[in-house]
Amino acid sequence: ELKKLKHLYRCSAALKDELTLVNNHLEKKERLPKEVANAWEDLAMNIEQRIETIKNSIRELLKQHKELLENFQLLLTISGIGEKSAIAILAEVPDIKAFRDARQLAAYAGVIPRNITSGSSVYAKPRLSKAGSRTLRKALFFPAIAAKNHNPIIMTFCERLKEKGKHNMAVVGAAMRKLL
Repeated sequence: ELKKLKHLYRCSAALKDELTLVNNHLEKKERLPKEVANAWEDLAMNIEQRIETIKNSIRELLKQHKELLENFQLLLTISGIGEKSAIAILAEVPDIKAFRDARQLAAYAGVIPRNITSGSSVYAKPRLSKAGSRTLRKALFFPAIAAKNHNPIIMTFCERLKEKGKHNMAVVGAAMRKLL
């Protein structure tokens, strides 16, 4: 069930990327021959239909598996996490019980800071680790921004970090960790 959800989610994400590519071509359709513009429009409609079919398959899968549906509804109660993000988290996090603690889950998602040092004197500002699931990290970015602005717990946490002089993107990374 989790594997199927993961495949459906990743297929949907890939199709959305393709739709963006096709829509970029359609922005300049006035300059294209009519046949080419029509082909791009047909392709866009086809991709949109496939995305909708996959969304319906995901909804059916959630309805069929009680535990998945419960976890999905639980994720939706978190301010900042919507339907798309909840599905992404369910699809990309294998078994939540396999992680000992939240730090291990954050490391799996690749939302832990990576300190950069060179010998004893050169210190670069910390960045998000690129180890871990790129797809999960990508799915958490916008929910973290929304939570930073609308979730009272994460808002106060982010304000504290700002007062300590943390850079804005470091604060977003911390909000991503907090959401997990």
